[in-house]
Formats: sequence, C-alpha cells, structure tokens
Amino acid sequence: MTAAAEPKAGRLAGARLGGALLAYVFAATLVVTLVPFRFATPKNFDITWVGGWRDILANVALFIPLGFLYRFARPAGWFPIVTAVILALLASAGIEAVQFYEPGRVASALDVVTDAAGALIGALAFDYLTRRAGRGLTLVGRVGLQLPLMGLVYLLVPLLWLDALSAGRSQGVWLSALLGVLGAFIIGAVQREMFSPARIFRPWETALLAAVWFGVSAHPLFWYQPAVGAAAAGAVGFIVLALGLKPVRKRPAVKRFEVPVIRWTLPLYLGYMLLLAVWPPAEEVRSWSLSLGLDRSVASAGTVEILRLLEYVAAFTLLGYMIAELGSRWEEPLSKVGGRVLLFSIPLGALLEVLRGFHPEYGSSIALFAGIIAASLYGSMVYHLARAHARELREASEMFDPGRRPSSASGELQAIPE
Repeated sequence: MTAAAEPKAGRLAGARLGGALLAYVFAATLVVTLVPFRFATPKNFDITWVGGWRDILANVALFIPLGFLYRFARPAGWFPIVTAVILALLASAGIEAVQFYEPGRVASALDVVTDAAGALIGALAFDYLTRRAGRGLTLVGRVGLQLPLMGLVYLLVPLLWLDALSAGRSQGVWLSALLGVLGAFIIGAVQREMFSPARIFRPWETALLAAVWFGVSAHPLFWYQPAVGAAAAGAVGFIVLALGLKPVRKRPAVKRFEVPVIRWTLPLYLGYMLLLAVWPPAEEVRSWSLSLGLDRSVASAGTVEILRLLEYVAAFTLLGYMIAELGSRWEEPLSKVGGRVLLFSIPLGALLEVLRGFHPEYGSSIALFAGIIAASLYGSMVYHLARAHARELREASEMFDPGRRPSSASGELQAIPE
C-alpha cells in the first residue's frame, strides 16, 4: 500500500473518532476557561493586549490537544492545518467574548493569538509524529498512533487538566501523578509491543514525548508545584523508557497485548477514583444524606469545587473506555459494549455515591449518579469508534495476516492489532 493511498484507509471511522475526542476535549476546554459559570452584564467591555509568560504558556498548552485532535480527525492534506488555526481563532474569540460577562475575568486579545498558536503546534505535532511513524511503514505508524489503547492517553488529557486546576497545593500533586503513571504504562506498552519491534520510535524518543505529553496535560500543576511537576514528568518518561527497553515476551499470536495492559492499570485507576470521590479527606463522618439534585458542594461552589465535581464525572468517561477495551477480543455492537460497561459502572458508581453520602462536603446525589453513568456510556461509545477505526485500517492493509506477529528483525509489522 502506498503512502498516498494510505490516508484513505479508515478515514470515515477515523473522522468520527477524532470528532468524538475533539468534542470531549473542547468541552473540557470550555469548562477550564469559563468556570465558575457566573455571569453578569459588564459595565465596561475592556480588552487587554498584554499578559504574563505563564498565561502565554498556559494558553498555548491548552489548545495543543485541540489542534492535534482536529488533525487526527482530518489527516489528509495541508488545508486542515490552516482550518485548525482558523477554528482556534474563532473559538478563542468566542470564549474571550463570553468572559466579558464573567466578573473577575478580563478578555485578552493576546489569548486569542496564543490559543491559535497552540492549535497550530498541535496540528503540526500530529503531522510530524505521523511522518516519523510512517517512514516506509505508513499504515503501521498510523495504527500505532491511533491504536484504540492510545485513546486512553487522549482521554487522560482533559482529566489531567481538571485535576491539576482543582489541585490547589495538595490534591493534584498525588492524583495527577497517579494519572501520569497510568498514561506512562500505556505509552510504554505501545512502545514495547509495537514501536520498538517495528523500529518506528526509539524508546528514548517515546519517553521524551511522554514527558512532554504529561507537561502539556498537567501544565497548571507546574505553577503550583513546579518541582513536583517536573519530577512527575521525569517519572513518566522514565517508566516509558524502562518499559520500552524491556524485551517483548512471546505469547500466542491471537492474544492481544492491550487487554493485559488494561488489567494491570485498572486497579491503579480504581484507586485514583476512590481517592477522587472522597477528596479532600473528611475530619469527621456525618450522617448519610441523599438528594435528588447535585450534592452539597454545588450550593456554595467556587471554581475548585466545580472543577473537582467535573473531574469526578470525567473519570467515569475514562472508566467506560477501559471496561470496553477489556472486552475488545469480541466483535460486538455498541449496545452490547454499553451493556457490559453498565454492569461495571453502575455498582461502582453506586458504591462511590454511598461513600460520598457520608462526606460533610458532598452527600449522595441521584443527579450526579446519572451523570457519571452517562459519562461511562460516552466512554464506551468513543471506544467503539476507536475499534471501528482500527478495523477499517486493518482491512485496508494488504499486509494483514491474523496468524503472525511483528518481526523485530525486519521491522515489518505483519499483523495489525484490532
């Protein structure tokens, strides 16, 4: 298959997947930029043209994933890069216009420029990684970058944003580190199982990219605890490097490596969810309470409380994706994938809501329970799109042979994962 013909493979499913991921990350961007959602008619419409270097870096980092995912959805040609910048300018201008109506916020023309620069960097980064991954093995690289397992890495980005922003100077230091380790295990596994055997990326290159991924995703953490943030980014890179250098174990060709990776990382993620549900730790346990609406923290919620609540909901999106990935060996319709996710997320969500019912700041909430279950279903839907995309790429490849594995000697990928 030629490099020119390859971008057509999986383009329809890839556009749907990229669109779903882009919509999710853009929703998180709106949350980050518009929280706490309290609006009032302004007395003056003032615009600032200046900003500190921290604001500039934060705005660039915030829009890098958007540019990357837009290019993911539209990988062919150069025009989508220009479109990504134009859309970033329009979206950023709209956000700044809304901020006129938020007391305490200042609309900034510089933010529009830096946001567009971030989108451009993200789109160019996707092009660069695709070209590097596709040298002589274009489809192999595209499958590696767009492997369903890598969807977890993309979904971790807004979760790290929300966690780092709600951290203050305590919570996010540890919870962000847990999420970073989770992402490192996933990226390291892809390096060991796909990139190293096919000689696409060297372990140190992927380790560096993983550290940058964590730095971009958790960039607010660096303003609160720069030393801890740098140490966490270094740990992410080290884990990826160590896993990438580890020899691949032989196993039956029909056994995919993604399922064991999820089984290793799921307990870690469940521990994160438990900590998140009851954070900050309560000094005393109060009588259990249940409400139809949102929990007690929303009544007098500030920015941190709202971000923490949204992070809790977003955590179930990632959970839904992980549970769907566990059943990836079966070809199933979305209804069955969603049903399996519900069998896991409903009991877990009920347990966490019961625990929150004893927390003095929260209380159990039927509305919130419905929200986290809906989020888990969205995660299963995104996974279903990712699997369809990988299947289209696999079917379009003339190299596909279901009975063979990558050869570390030749670098030829003879079996493309589903």
